[in-house]
Amino acid sequence: MTNILLPIIILVISGGIFFGPTRPLLNSLSDKQAKINDTRSAVAKIGDYRASFDIKNARFNTINQRDKDSLDAMVPSTIDNVGLIIDINQMAVKYNLSIKNISIKSGADNTVGPDGRPYGVVSLGFSISSSLKVFQDFIQELESSLRIIDVTSLSFTAGSEDQYDFSLEVKAYWLKDKQ
Repeated sequence: MTNILLPIIILVISGGIFFGPTRPLLNSLSDKQAKINDTRSAVAKIGDYRASFDIKNARFNTINQRDKDSLDAMVPSTIDNVGLIIDINQMAVKYNLSIKNISIKSGADNTVGPDGRPYGVVSLGFSISSSLKVFQDFIQELESSLRIIDVTSLSFTAGSEDQYDFSLEVKAYWLKDKQ
């Protein structure tokens, strides 16, 4: 009887030890192993991101400073309303024009909710009095400027002889977060 009872008792005790304190420890170890694997995966991804960053940074460093300045002029990293007005005024001065009735409106274009765009928009309204030919030359100058500018509204009224009063509204863009 002892020969049969002893193995059953040992089996019950070993099952109790396994399902009692040992099983939760094994579960805990498997959870910790999963966390270690996640950490190793994250470290590998960091290495990949770092290699990608190094490649892109090396490519960026091959761009000469003049081209970087041109890119910054095209889409600046700040709103710089005053700089925009000065730029447009300098274009106008080339044709002996003066801008007047300046109005600035910055912000989203009737956007409801958070604006997730990586760029901002500023609207600038102004008036110019000139002949049609001079105005066309000014618009071509505005079109060929480095800064991205969209003419969104144009109206005019006839003045005396070959003089017209032009009212324009333009949109310019800037990067919200350049990193």
